[in-house]
Amino acid sequence: MEYFVQQLINGLTLGSIYGLIAIGYTMVYGIIGMINFA
Repeated sequence: MEYFVQQLINGLTLGSIYGLIAIGYTMVYGIIGMINFA
């Protein structure tokens, strides 16, 4: 059970990081109009 809770927390942390990155790229794209990956 402890392992499951740890994996759940890891998944939520990783998901929130990916979500913040996606929101950041969306905001940049909305302001600039294009995405520069350089």
